[in-house]
Amino acid sequence: MAWKKIANLRGPAGYNALGTEPQQDAVAAWLRGSSGATALSRAVTELTGLNPKNFGAVGDGVHDDTDAFEEMLATAIPGQAMIAPPPGSTNEFYRITRTLEITTPSLRLIGQPRDAYSVSIRSEVPGLTLLSVKAAGFVAQSMHFMGVEDIADGGENGAGMTVNGIELFGSERGDIDALLVGCTFQYMNAGVRIRARNATLQGDMFSHCRTGVIIDGIDPAYHTDPAAVNQNRGNIVAASRFHNVGATTSDAGILITDTAKVLHAIVEDNFFDSWSTNHVRAVGTASAPHEGITFRGNKHTETKGVAYDLTYVQNSQISDASMMGAIAGNYSDDAIRLTSCTNLQVSDISGYRIGKTGIVGVGCSSIDIRNVKLKNVGFDAAAVGDGITFDSTSSNIHLDGVTVEVGDGYGFSGDPTSSSMARCDFRNMTLGRINSATVTNVGASAFNTYVEGRRGRLEDVGRKELNTSAGVAKQVATVLTGGNYSSFYLEVEVTGRGSPTPACYLFARRYVLTENGAPVITTIGADAASGASVSIVASGTQGIQVNVTTTEAVFGAVVVRASAPGAASGTGGRGVTVTMS
Repeated sequence: MAWKKIANLRGPAGYNALGTEPQQDAVAAWLRGSSGATALSRAVTELTGLNPKNFGAVGDGVHDDTDAFEEMLATAIPGQAMIAPPPGSTNEFYRITRTLEITTPSLRLIGQPRDAYSVSIRSEVPGLTLLSVKAAGFVAQSMHFMGVEDIADGGENGAGMTVNGIELFGSERGDIDALLVGCTFQYMNAGVRIRARNATLQGDMFSHCRTGVIIDGIDPAYHTDPAAVNQNRGNIVAASRFHNVGATTSDAGILITDTAKVLHAIVEDNFFDSWSTNHVRAVGTASAPHEGITFRGNKHTETKGVAYDLTYVQNSQISDASMMGAIAGNYSDDAIRLTSCTNLQVSDISGYRIGKTGIVGVGCSSIDIRNVKLKNVGFDAAAVGDGITFDSTSSNIHLDGVTVEVGDGYGFSGDPTSSSMARCDFRNMTLGRINSATVTNVGASAFNTYVEGRRGRLEDVGRKELNTSAGVAKQVATVLTGGNYSSFYLEVEVTGRGSPTPACYLFARRYVLTENGAPVITTIGADAASGASVSIVASGTQGIQVNVTTTEAVFGAVVVRASAPGAASGTGGRGVTVTMS
């Protein structure tokens, strides 16, 4: 029998569309039977969806709608939509007093598009979880889930909240395969708790919750299928907002617990604008570290805690993150804190107004930090902040292209082993550029390349083109020490085009013999036999001015190299800097 669309069956025209009279009679007889009536009812229900008000829900915020929702869920079939209309006025909502358990696969709970506040499910019962999803394929769209707002402390940052939003268990084998899109969670202990694998949260809002999203371990009492490996993977939290989330140091916008054993997850393009203690917190263990987590494209503002607080996380990355502390009041803690992490890549990071230190590492190994720009570290008057610091138990820490500007600590501090630094620039740091006995910086700035360490620049080489007039001494560089007691060696090479070809070389030394004595500048060797000469004179109490004179107008090049073996004891006092004129 050729069936038409269900919509075409409405009215006489639809009935006639079934075809010949014998066919119509056969269909009519089938529909009068129990199986036909059930099939028709099911087909119509699949098209229209379930409405909680058809099961007795009132939605006035006073009546207990729990029974109505439970009856609706008991009626639902796999793949069906539950379409919840707005309860009434904006102050009304569906009130429930027991956890709603969803055990039918692939159900969809749909509110009102573009207005996630208009369809609201709430409860005032302490410790209640609104929805417990124990089936795969659940979808919630444009719904509002809320705990108690009117409490003594106002629920700021989730303080005092005990009601939970949605707990995603998935199937007994650990398959969640859920999608929460465009939903709002307010005034809750936890907005969403993910207990297994393959859940996607996209475009959701978490406001005044103690914790927005918890990625947790499986429940051994429920996940009894042998395929339910105790490992959480494939979960995504994307394009969501976390506002005023977190009341204690154990809270976070996104919390990955020590029982989750994460293997692959994505946290990307989220917006954290909360005065919370932490924005993202992942806590693994030595025996069960988290790995394969991508933190990408997240924006952090008004940060009162740590933007990324990671413990025992490996083979993961933090990239394209923007972090800013509070504009006024209490400023942020450290921006990124890494503890016992291995094989992490931190790249393309910008941070501004950081309360303490930009990046802190303890007991870490194989951390690659590239293209990081931090400004105003140690912004909290009660703290001293470095740009980046790793302790001596860390190893294989590699920095490339890091810029730290303005802070009351060091640009880099710490003694990690087997580590390196290149092309890093530390400016206006109160305590100095580098405080490390194990790491030096190989960098370039303008006409210079240099190597610097905890005592300042160990070597600085300046290069530039040379354009002189005949017989006129031309200043080409100024060499300054970090302190009066410093000593350094100076080499100058000049070459150019002319007749004769101008070329000369000078090797000199600057040192101080007695306590607070006058510096001594001596020429150790020089070569001025080819139409050019180099002269050096004192420049202030801590420098040397380098001049070049040629017998004819010359276009050439000059290289000035200063090496500081050191003599001063103060940090930064042994360095030497070449400034090309």
